[in-house]
Amino acid sequence: MEVEQWIAIGGFVTICASALALVIKQLEASRCSKIKMCGCIDCDRVPPVDNDENNDNNNNINNS
Repeated sequence: MEVEQWIAIGGFVTICASALALVIKQLEASRCSKIKMCGCIDCDRVPPVDNDENNDNNNNINNS
């Protein structure tokens, strides 16, 4: 193989790994309790609770 082919393969692998990392990061940050994606990822989880956001929502309701 020539050097250009190795560079192209390396670039392709880097792009695929970055896309996969982005999908995983978005799944971690998701507030959904049940996630299904393309039939290959199925996740039933308890989403994280953000106390600051809950306090902001309560303050907005109380101020209305």
